[in-house]
Amino acid sequence: MQPLHPEEYAEEAVGFPEPRTLVTEWPSIVRVGDSAPIRMFIRLAEPGIPGSAIDQKTDQVPADVITGQNPAEAYQTVAQARLELDKMEYRPTGVISEALLPGKSARFSWSVRSFDGGFYPGTIWLHVQFIPRNGGEELRKVISAQTFEIRADRFLGLSGNSARILGAIGLVLGAMVGFDIFSLTPRLFSEKTNPAAPLN
Repeated sequence: MQPLHPEEYAEEAVGFPEPRTLVTEWPSIVRVGDSAPIRMFIRLAEPGIPGSAIDQKTDQVPADVITGQNPAEAYQTVAQARLELDKMEYRPTGVISEALLPGKSARFSWSVRSFDGGFYPGTIWLHVQFIPRNGGEELRKVISAQTFEIRADRFLGLSGNSARILGAIGLVLGAMVGFDIFSLTPRLFSEKTNPAAPLN
């Protein structure tokens, strides 16, 4: 993942109100027909935690510290995220905007779904727009282009909906078999029990 330092993209001395970390989460594997979330967080950097920390269990990319000079007094800062993902359905489409306020985090999320198995590469673009409070020219800078890949699989050759229908049928059949077994149990015990012989 590329370093996330906005001053490398801008000649102007414009940055974020305070150090931030950028974390992206996505599912490495999804079932065909099922929906899955993709999320991006711009969080306040926690003191003492290295920027290269990674959580393999949630498919988080390394968290890189976003630093820069404080533009809060002169600019309104808006984070803008956009997902590019070919051959998969995802919502929302287009650019999502979130105000980046001092002391606050920003969160972006998408819901994705595949209708066929395979590997699907994608990119999440993050821009930051600096809007001058005095009405001057706006600045829009690329901060990150995070690439990822999602694999869509079928369970026993079935899509998610078909697998759920098959599971529901199996559950009903299992309940019917269980009911028949329990209904026969008293009858079996009564047939195996010999009545006491009459006393002469």
